[in-house]
Amino acid sequence: MLVGYPTRQEWLNEYNEPGTRKILDASLKHFDKFLIAIEKKELEFFEYVRNTNEMELFRIIGKIKLQLTEKLSPLSSKYYLGHIMTWFRVNGVTINETKFKREIRWNKVHKELKYTPGRSEIQIIINNCTKLEYRLFYHFAVSTGARQSEIISLRKMDVDLNNDIPSVHFLAENTKTKQERYSFLTPECTDLLKKYYLSENIQPGEQIFKINCKALQVQFHNLRKKIGHTEQYNTGTAKLSIHRLRAYTKRQLSRNVSDDFAHLILGHAGNLATYDGDNIEGLRKDYALAVPDLTILEDNNTKQTNSKLEEQNNLLKQEIFLLKKKIQHDEYFPELPPTHTNSHHPTHTDNI
Repeated sequence: MLVGYPTRQEWLNEYNEPGTRKILDASLKHFDKFLIAIEKKELEFFEYVRNTNEMELFRIIGKIKLQLTEKLSPLSSKYYLGHIMTWFRVNGVTINETKFKREIRWNKVHKELKYTPGRSEIQIIINNCTKLEYRLFYHFAVSTGARQSEIISLRKMDVDLNNDIPSVHFLAENTKTKQERYSFLTPECTDLLKKYYLSENIQPGEQIFKINCKALQVQFHNLRKKIGHTEQYNTGTAKLSIHRLRAYTKRQLSRNVSDDFAHLILGHAGNLATYDGDNIEGLRKDYALAVPDLTILEDNNTKQTNSKLEEQNNLLKQEIFLLKKKIQHDEYFPELPPTHTNSHHPTHTDNI
């Protein structure tokens, strides 16, 4: 690069988040494909566009956009082009924002309904995992409603097993929103975690899962093909994804507790500031209401349903008992009719 303009690595290093740097780097790789297509080196290219007229500049931008849309969805193309334009500005290229919005037009994306898997489908996913670690991961995903990277970053010490419904502590540094929060595990997931601990020598400060996000995506891609669930949206992205397990969890928490509670557990930033998120016992009590619907495998789900029905039955028996006691009380102590006073002949007292 010329003096005064940063190198690519210097530019990427200005961003603290690894995820952001990864997206920017991917954008630059798409820009490199354009440079190869026009047989230009980056230094030579920027020297040219800094000194060209606006009409030529937007013709070039239009060609980059066309190349992106040939391979990517309209939404992804728009994001990548935006990052490439930031790189243009960093290299001294002036882009008129008003004209950019007018000249670079995007077709409206047809938004399809998002697919949410049901319990039976999640059962199939888990039952078709050959490795215990992957089965445990998907149970964690449904139980906690957390994101892939958040689950993979969990250490053994972040899960408190001293309760039937263990709490899971997500550190602020490992969450997408950079806010600390708690979630919980179902008894079903807890039993599998204890079984996993027996097979793995994991120290308190070590991560529970040895897999990374890339390996997880490859495994899930192969799993989709194995179970015959390869449907895609018009954009080409798969309808069934690991991320959509969060939607299942959100649905059950909303239905059994409330939308605010569901957003809190899933780590949506807006609700973390307003909900009583540090009252772990209160959260655990609310979470327990959704445990039967968050229990995936049939045998365990039957046990949870029976337990819930038994609890409801006990409450009903208690209400019937109290109602009988009230009826007996009313029979022995009937309510006396009210005493009426003659308002026309008030009682007189002698003056003393």
